[in-house]
Amino acid sequence: MAQSLQIGGQTITGPVNKFNNLADIINAVLKIVFPLALFILFVFLLWSGFDMVRNLGNPKLVESAKLRITNAVIGIILLAVSYWLSEIVIKIFF
Repeated sequence: MAQSLQIGGQTITGPVNKFNNLADIINAVLKIVFPLALFILFVFLLWSGFDMVRNLGNPKLVESAKLRITNAVIGIILLAVSYWLSEIVIKIFF
């Protein structure tokens, strides 16, 4: 697949021309995946908090909501650590 084309002395480049190696592709994907994952975790945290407040009369459902909030916080921490590690790897090796 051609990423550049010359027509009448003018060069037209394709959209994938900025990816020179695998690191560029991974970096572009991570810039999309991390904010999306953070948004999903935030929505999950809000949903669990709403369930916790809504089910205050039922201790079993409140405990389930607390567990989901704990899992969402652990997910946010894991997301932050993985982003931090990916930035370190990119700075060191690429």
